Amino acid sequence: VKNNQIAAYIDQHSYFGESSLSRSNIAHLRAATIRAHTDLELMSISRSTFLNIFGTDVEELVTRNIVRNILRKSMVFKRFSLVQLEKCIYKLQLRVYKAGDRIIKKNLLLDKVLVCIDKVQWESSFHQEAIYQQVIGDLAFYNSTAFKYPEDLLAISTECRVYEISHNLLFEILGTKDLISCYEYNANIS
Repeated sequence: VKNNQIAAYIDQHSYFGESSLSRSNIAHLRAATIRAHTDLELMSISRSTFLNIFGTDVEELVTRNIVRNILRKSMVFKRFSLVQLEKCIYKLQLRVYKAGDRIIKKNLLLDKVLVCIDKVQWESSFHQEAIYQQVIGDLAFYNSTAFKYPEDLLAISTECRVYEISHNLLFEILGTKDLISCYEYNANIS
Protein backbone atom coordinates (compact mmCIF):
# COMPACT_ATOMS: atom_id res chain seq x y z
CA VAL A 1 0.00 0.00 0.00
CA LYS A 2 1.38 3.37 -1.00
CA ASN A 3 -0.45 6.65 -0.31
CA ASN A 4 -3.46 4.61 0.90
CA GLN A 5 -3.69 2.93 -2.52
CA ILE A 6 -2.86 -0.67 -3.38
CA ALA A 7 0.34 -0.29 -5.39
CA ALA A 8 1.01 -3.96 -6.13
CA TYR A 9 0.19 -7.50 -5.16
CA ILE A 10 2.94 -9.91 -4.20
CA ASP A 11 2.46 -13.44 -5.47
CA GLN A 12 3.20 -16.64 -3.62
CA HIS A 13 6.94 -17.51 -3.61
CA SER A 14 7.88 -13.88 -4.30
CA TYR A 15 10.26 -11.73 -2.33
CA PHE A 16 10.67 -8.07 -1.47
CA GLY A 17 13.04 -5.84 0.48
CA GLU A 18 16.24 -7.33 -0.96
CA SER A 19 17.61 -3.86 -1.64
CA SER A 20 18.09 -3.44 2.11
CA LEU A 21 20.82 -6.13 1.91
CA SER A 22 22.91 -3.90 -0.34
CA ARG A 23 25.87 -1.95 1.05
CA SER A 24 24.62 1.25 -0.55
CA ASN A 25 21.23 0.96 1.17
CA ILE A 26 22.25 0.64 4.81
CA ALA A 27 19.77 3.30 5.93
CA HIS A 28 17.17 2.41 3.30
CA LEU A 29 13.69 3.72 4.07
CA ARG A 30 10.76 1.53 3.16
CA ALA A 31 8.83 2.79 0.15
CA ALA A 32 5.52 1.13 1.03
CA THR A 33 3.61 -0.72 3.71
CA ILE A 34 3.04 -4.43 3.17
CA ARG A 35 -0.31 -5.85 4.31
CA ALA A 36 -1.48 -9.44 4.20
CA HIS A 37 -4.88 -9.97 2.60
CA THR A 38 -4.93 -13.67 3.53
CA ASP A 39 -3.25 -15.89 6.07
CA LEU A 40 0.34 -16.48 5.03
CA GLU A 41 3.70 -17.75 6.10
CA LEU A 42 6.43 -15.14 5.79
CA MET A 43 10.14 -15.81 6.16
CA SER A 44 12.62 -13.00 6.57
CA ILE A 45 16.30 -12.38 7.15
CA SER A 46 17.85 -9.32 8.72
CA ARG A 47 20.76 -7.53 7.10
CA SER A 48 23.04 -8.43 10.03
CA THR A 49 22.11 -12.14 9.80
CA PHE A 50 22.69 -12.07 6.03
CA LEU A 51 26.15 -10.54 6.56
CA ASN A 52 26.96 -13.10 9.27
CA ILE A 53 26.06 -15.98 6.95
CA PHE A 54 27.63 -14.75 3.71
CA GLY A 55 30.34 -12.48 5.10
CA THR A 56 29.51 -9.76 2.59
CA ASP A 57 26.61 -7.88 1.06
CA VAL A 58 24.55 -8.65 -2.04
CA GLU A 59 26.56 -6.36 -4.33
CA GLU A 60 29.80 -8.17 -3.52
CA LEU A 61 28.17 -11.59 -4.03
CA VAL A 62 26.91 -10.50 -7.46
CA THR A 63 30.37 -9.14 -8.38
CA ARG A 64 32.06 -12.37 -7.25
CA ASN A 65 29.66 -14.30 -9.48
CA ILE A 66 30.59 -12.08 -12.44
CA VAL A 67 34.30 -12.64 -11.69
CA ARG A 68 33.70 -16.41 -11.41
CA ASN A 69 32.04 -16.46 -14.85
CA ILE A 70 34.86 -14.40 -16.39
CA LEU A 71 37.53 -16.70 -14.93
CA ARG A 72 35.72 -19.84 -16.15
CA LYS A 73 36.11 -18.55 -19.74
CA SER A 74 39.89 -18.22 -19.36
CA MET A 75 41.95 -21.01 -20.91
CA VAL A 76 44.04 -21.07 -17.73
CA PHE A 77 41.44 -20.71 -14.98
CA LYS A 78 38.92 -23.14 -16.45
CA ARG A 79 41.50 -25.82 -15.55
CA PHE A 80 41.41 -24.90 -11.86
CA SER A 81 39.41 -27.17 -9.56
CA LEU A 82 36.28 -25.59 -8.06
CA VAL A 83 38.03 -25.27 -4.69
CA GLN A 84 41.06 -23.58 -6.27
CA LEU A 85 38.83 -21.22 -8.25
CA GLU A 86 36.88 -20.18 -5.14
CA LYS A 87 40.11 -19.60 -3.19
CA CYS A 88 41.34 -17.45 -6.05
CA ILE A 89 38.13 -15.39 -6.12
CA TYR A 90 38.31 -14.67 -2.39
CA LYS A 91 42.00 -13.68 -2.61
CA LEU A 92 41.49 -11.17 -5.45
CA GLN A 93 42.19 -7.56 -4.52
CA LEU A 94 39.90 -4.86 -5.92
CA ARG A 95 41.40 -1.72 -7.41
CA VAL A 96 39.21 1.06 -8.75
CA TYR A 97 40.54 3.32 -11.48
CA LYS A 98 39.13 6.56 -12.90
CA ALA A 99 38.61 7.06 -16.63
CA GLY A 100 41.98 7.72 -18.26
CA ASP A 101 44.04 6.07 -15.50
CA ARG A 102 46.75 3.66 -16.63
CA ILE A 103 46.08 0.17 -15.31
CA ILE A 104 49.11 -1.38 -17.01
CA LYS A 105 52.06 0.82 -17.92
CA LYS A 106 53.92 0.08 -21.14
CA ASN A 107 57.01 -2.14 -20.70
CA LEU A 108 56.45 -2.54 -16.96
CA LEU A 109 56.86 -6.13 -15.76
CA LEU A 110 53.44 -7.58 -14.90
CA ASP A 111 53.59 -10.53 -12.49
CA LYS A 112 49.89 -10.65 -11.70
CA VAL A 113 46.60 -11.54 -13.31
CA LEU A 114 43.92 -8.89 -13.81
CA VAL A 115 40.18 -9.44 -14.06
CA CYS A 116 38.70 -6.35 -15.72
CA ILE A 117 35.03 -5.96 -14.87
CA ASP A 118 34.44 -2.59 -16.53
CA LYS A 119 35.58 -1.13 -19.84
CA VAL A 120 39.29 -0.80 -20.52
CA GLN A 121 41.23 -0.14 -23.70
CA TRP A 122 44.75 -0.73 -24.96
CA GLU A 123 46.40 2.53 -25.97
CA SER A 124 47.41 1.80 -29.54
CA SER A 125 46.32 2.28 -33.10
CA PHE A 126 45.53 -1.39 -33.71
CA HIS A 127 43.38 -1.97 -30.58
CA GLN A 128 40.51 0.46 -31.03
CA GLU A 129 37.78 -1.54 -29.29
CA ALA A 130 37.09 -1.30 -25.59
CA ILE A 131 37.17 -4.59 -23.73
CA TYR A 132 35.42 -5.57 -20.53
CA GLN A 133 34.81 -8.64 -18.42
CA GLN A 134 38.12 -10.13 -19.49
CA VAL A 135 41.17 -11.74 -17.88
CA ILE A 136 44.56 -10.18 -18.65
CA GLY A 137 47.87 -11.83 -17.81
CA ASP A 138 46.59 -15.40 -17.48
CA LEU A 139 48.78 -16.78 -20.28
CA ALA A 140 51.88 -15.19 -18.73
CA PHE A 141 50.92 -16.93 -15.49
CA TYR A 142 50.49 -20.24 -17.35
CA ASN A 143 54.00 -19.85 -18.79
CA SER A 144 55.26 -19.03 -15.27
CA THR A 145 56.73 -15.73 -16.43
CA ALA A 146 56.18 -12.09 -15.77
CA PHE A 147 55.38 -10.24 -18.96
CA LYS A 148 56.09 -6.77 -20.31
CA TYR A 149 53.11 -5.40 -22.20
CA PRO A 150 54.07 -3.34 -25.26
CA GLU A 151 51.37 -0.75 -24.60
CA ASP A 152 49.39 0.92 -21.83
CA LEU A 153 46.02 -0.39 -20.68
CA LEU A 154 43.68 2.49 -19.87
CA ALA A 155 40.49 2.67 -17.80
CA ILE A 156 37.55 3.93 -19.85
CA SER A 157 34.63 3.55 -17.43
CA THR A 158 34.05 6.35 -14.91
CA GLU A 159 34.84 3.89 -12.13
CA CYS A 160 36.73 0.96 -13.58
CA ARG A 161 36.85 -2.09 -11.28
CA VAL A 162 39.84 -4.36 -11.76
CA TYR A 163 40.54 -7.36 -9.54
CA GLU A 164 44.13 -8.52 -9.33
CA ILE A 165 46.08 -11.42 -7.89
CA SER A 166 49.83 -12.04 -7.99
CA HIS A 167 51.36 -15.04 -9.72
CA ASN A 168 52.94 -16.07 -6.40
CA LEU A 169 49.57 -16.14 -4.65
CA LEU A 170 48.11 -18.21 -7.49
CA PHE A 171 50.99 -20.70 -7.20
CA GLU A 172 50.31 -20.84 -3.45
CA ILE A 173 46.60 -21.61 -4.09
CA LEU A 174 47.55 -24.34 -6.56
CA GLY A 175 50.20 -25.69 -4.20
CA THR A 176 52.79 -25.95 -6.97
CA LYS A 177 54.56 -24.09 -9.76
CA ASP A 178 54.29 -27.20 -11.95
CA LEU A 179 51.08 -26.19 -13.74
CA ILE A 180 51.10 -29.06 -16.25
CA SER A 181 50.95 -31.79 -13.58
CA CYS A 182 48.48 -29.72 -11.54
CA TYR A 183 46.14 -29.38 -14.53
CA GLU A 184 46.46 -33.09 -15.33
CA TYR A 185 45.58 -33.90 -11.72
CA ASN A 186 42.52 -31.59 -11.82
CA ALA A 187 41.38 -33.12 -15.13
CA ASN A 188 41.56 -36.62 -13.62
CA ILE A 189 39.42 -35.76 -10.59
CA SER A 190 36.81 -33.77 -12.56
